[in-house]
Amino acid sequence: MTEIAYHPTHVRALRETFKALRTAEFPWTADTIYLNNASIGPIPERTRRALDEFTAKRTAPSCPIVSCSPASPPPGSESRN
Repeated sequence: MTEIAYHPTHVRALRETFKALRTAEFPWTADTIYLNNASIGPIPERTRRALDEFTAKRTAPSCPIVSCSPASPPPGSESRN
């Protein structure tokens, strides 16, 4: 069983899988070296997007996330001149 787990084809496939995951979740690692010191560190890209969505909803609770963006303020918040 151990020979199957360490077969070069499987190892290569695992490396490619992890490389794709690292590229998707930590895109900045392509041109940066990061040494983790077990304190505050980078977060995965999907976590950053979830936090951005939460923050948008929190700052404009009257507006659904899908229709609010920094470019489109929540209803009723337009300045009147």
